[in-house]
Amino acid sequence: MNYVIVGLGGAIGALVRFSTFNLLNGYFPPYTKTLIINCCGSFILGFLFYTVQKKSNPLYSFVTTGMLSGFTTFSTFSADVVQLLQNEHYWKGATISALSLLGCIFFAYFG
Repeated sequence: MNYVIVGLGGAIGALVRFSTFNLLNGYFPPYTKTLIINCCGSFILGFLFYTVQKKSNPLYSFVTTGMLSGFTTFSTFSADVVQLLQNEHYWKGATISALSLLGCIFFAYFG
């Protein structure tokens, strides 16, 4: 049953990420949208990690392992940075990498 709960959460998280990307279209470049989504997900995960007492319950797994894992994405971040580097936008690639690493840790900590 846990697999179903996590799977449903992941599907919902992926749909929320897809919708968020579409909402941000025209306002931010793709690599910035990924940064925003990953920082938001890190904040929510940090908040839940420190506030939820019983981490083994199905709702916690649904939200954290399921929804937040489907919402945030390291692979999209990696592809964004590779694309920036291939297009010789080295400064942008380095900046997004640093902001992603430091930003996600910052937001998880303060969540």
